[in-house]
Amino acid sequence: GKVEEYKTFSKYIKREWLEVNKETQIQLIEAFITRHGRAIAKPVNGEQGKGVLKIEDIEGTEYKIFLKERENASYILEENVCNCPELAEINSSSLNTIRATTFVQNDGTIRIVSIILRVGAPGSHVDNWGAGGVGYNFDIETGICNMYGKDKKNKPYIYHPGSNVQMIGFKLPRYDELKHYVNDLANVFPEARYVGWDIAVTPKGFDLIEMNCPAGHDMFQSFDNPIYDLMKKNW
Repeated sequence: GKVEEYKTFSKYIKREWLEVNKETQIQLIEAFITRHGRAIAKPVNGEQGKGVLKIEDIEGTEYKIFLKERENASYILEENVCNCPELAEINSSSLNTIRATTFVQNDGTIRIVSIILRVGAPGSHVDNWGAGGVGYNFDIETGICNMYGKDKKNKPYIYHPGSNVQMIGFKLPRYDELKHYVNDLANVFPEARYVGWDIAVTPKGFDLIEMNCPAGHDMFQSFDNPIYDLMKKNW
């Protein structure tokens, strides 16, 4: 589950987090939110960004909803994560994350097989492809965007809608460090051979947002990443 995942990868998660359910003391929850100014509540069993609450303060509606929902479900309450300036410029309303997909070959070698940046639609809080976001494919060697972006309906984008940032030729910040970080992540649990890692680049460095095992393939395949033969040969 999500809580085990957060514990296993704690070295790679920079933000503070807290498991919350109906047993959790209100004082603990309120101290957490007050300390960080704002927080994100993610249902432990949620996926695709569904049921995520953005809590601005302990007076707001989202906080009241959260207190009610935690009676019946467990949540991870976590510090709000901000993009580094380069990624915030593309779309400032969402956390724009890198989906790095790794494949551990049968000889134990780790291969990064895809790097895609997911950027939210203007005004959207989430970068999920299913919620109108745009995916941009990056060259694995250089970290440079090498083709036009696509949304889930396959509509092409050379400039990101809303901000008009030109994405073809855009280089991911701190890309060499990112490759090392991804390699280290895949080494934590190499038995998971095909994983999609969602990573934020923040002013503090890299922050693992989520591990997806097995990695989803719809966005990946829409950019014609030739992985089938590689996997067949090396599984």
